[in-house]
Amino acid sequence: MLAMGWIFLLLLIGLVLINYYINKFIWRHFYDTLNKIKRYSLSKYTPLQLKHTSTKEFQELNEVLLAMTDKMYRDYLNLKEFTENASHEIQTPLAIVNNKLELFMQSDTLNQQQAQMLEEIWAPINRLGRLNKTLILLTRIENQEFREQEDLPFHKLVAEQLDQLQEMISMKEINLLPATLAPVHININRGLAEILVSNLLVNAVRHNYPGGSIAVSLSGEKLCIKNTGEEKAASTEQYFTRFKSGGGTPESLGIGLALVKKICDLYNLKPSYQYAAGEHILCIHFSVFDP
Repeated sequence: MLAMGWIFLLLLIGLVLINYYINKFIWRHFYDTLNKIKRYSLSKYTPLQLKHTSTKEFQELNEVLLAMTDKMYRDYLNLKEFTENASHEIQTPLAIVNNKLELFMQSDTLNQQQAQMLEEIWAPINRLGRLNKTLILLTRIENQEFREQEDLPFHKLVAEQLDQLQEMISMKEINLLPATLAPVHININRGLAEILVSNLLVNAVRHNYPGGSIAVSLSGEKLCIKNTGEEKAASTEQYFTRFKSGGGTPESLGIGLALVKKICDLYNLKPSYQYAAGEHILCIHFSVFDP
């Protein structure tokens, strides 16, 4: 009886192993297709190279997936082209209207009421032009068109941006505290890095008040910008959402921090926000950075 039991156990184990390898062999094309779909990206389009299989159902699945991904890519290209064309076509007449208004506003024949009316017209047109340019930039970032990267001395770039905004900070009577900038190098596109830092600093100036302060610190782990200001009822996710500026400043487009989030996503950086002790604290964490 004991020998029969061992024989039965060995047969059972053998059947399990045979069944496992048979299933693995039969489903190998399915799992190969599944892995390729997981790695598929519209912005880095390459046609799916799916292996031919003699299993009718798997071959039909491959044909459907190829047709679907081809259609998705064509739709993606059409939408991308439409967005680019529409944005550029809008930008041209906006620039013309903006220039004409600026010339008209410089006329000596205008009275005060006319000048005020022209300024009220010029402000939303100028805002619309800046909004259009920013949306174009967001689209380019989403399409991963900024492929050039360099080993950037980030501490020098932050110092340069602070110098460029010094006049704006002084005009608003904000106290810029001495910056603490440790030497940090990251592999990133210079243009996008400038936009990232500039938007963070401009945000700290706009959502501040006369007599307030701005403090900038940079370490190997993160860049942090603290500024005084009123508390806003917004979570971290809402703070980096498009058109959720968290404030009522008329010059704010509400998408500056959405740009910051897009750039962070592109380079695997992590933005964070909190409000404590009367200060807004925006940080960009480098610990997850993967060049």
